[in-house]
Amino acid sequence: MATIPEGEDSFFNIEYPELWIPTTIYVVFLLFLLSVRGACLTAGILRRKWVHIDESKPQPLPCRWGKGQWIQITDTGVYICISVFIMTGLLSMSPIPKWLGDNHRKNEESKLHPPLRLEGFSMDPGKLLQPDAYGISATGGEKVCMLKLRSYLDKPLVEIIRQADDGTVQPEYIYAAKSTPRRFVVTRPDILHSLEKLYGKPIPLLKMSLLEEYDEYYRPGSGLKTLPLPAYKVEIDNKAQDLYYFPSSTPTYYHYNSNTKLRKKISSLPDKW
Repeated sequence: MATIPEGEDSFFNIEYPELWIPTTIYVVFLLFLLSVRGACLTAGILRRKWVHIDESKPQPLPCRWGKGQWIQITDTGVYICISVFIMTGLLSMSPIPKWLGDNHRKNEESKLHPPLRLEGFSMDPGKLLQPDAYGISATGGEKVCMLKLRSYLDKPLVEIIRQADDGTVQPEYIYAAKSTPRRFVVTRPDILHSLEKLYGKPIPLLKMSLLEEYDEYYRPGSGLKTLPLPAYKVEIDNKAQDLYYFPSSTPTYYHYNSNTKLRKKISSLPDKW
């Protein structure tokens, strides 16, 4: 198993495992193919040298491997095609490197989460700390440990982070445009507004549906215990086959395309077995 060099400021730094790992696998496999070809060529040469062979008759492999210019050209072309196919497959299955993917994600986030405007916050955050305020209580093993100001589209929000006795953190979102607290709920118009900011007009919308339970893509992975439900499933009609999941209770989304869909399916195979 190849190891990733540590403590080096270079392309092969551990910050780029998305490229280093498939490249290493590809190089190892290419060396394996070259070793097999070298062994076959060596076996053919030794056999012709030590064993009397009537070369006027067809002989089984690997005796004739490497004999003739066209055979070598054909073999080389086949190896190149196999190597390119494997390399492109490995790279397509690898996560997008952070230095390539973060900018795209940040650009999308900036469209849906504009800069905060304090004049839009009319609610006193102190109300959320009262024991009987809005059904949020410090009793029952839960306590409010943090409040964050957020935004979603043109709506000011307050994120309430509660911590239970078992250490689990539970975020909740409240509209802060009015003095009376109100739970944040994503609506279909909100989703259409979000898609308009991401894709412009007209929106290449194929289908929108409400999920009450997890499906093949929207399900907790190894690093997540749960994902919020219900959630809106939005299918986009484009080449990338974009797929979005908008939880109805959180101002965020989960995005998949043809690449990440395949990786999601493969990563879930051990769970199905």
